[in-house]
Amino acid sequence: MDESLKKLVLDLCGGNPGCIRTLAEIGAERLDRLVKIRDLGYKGPFIWLIRKDLLGGDLVRFGNLLDNDELEAVIERRLEEDENFARQWRYHEAQFPPRMKGGEV
Repeated sequence: MDESLKKLVLDLCGGNPGCIRTLAEIGAERLDRLVKIRDLGYKGPFIWLIRKDLLGGDLVRFGNLLDNDELEAVIERRLEEDENFARQWRYHEAQFPPRMKGGEV
């Protein structure tokens, strides 16, 4: 992994081991996927929540949702339909800057 890719992974994960593992397993060498996650504003625990609680650990689906620009819609639907998932999401939003498109804070 080159240095710029390592820096992006570390910036996205902030030391969260589940996040680092997830990014490595969905294809850390796929810079386009990592940039897409960054541009959607998902970091650290959000990436882990997406993997474990939203997608049940299905990394192939995670990659496909990213590749097909469908991840954000699936997350929004789940936030509306599943109070437990929404509660966990809000908990992490309270600890991290708001997620916004384009990586803005």
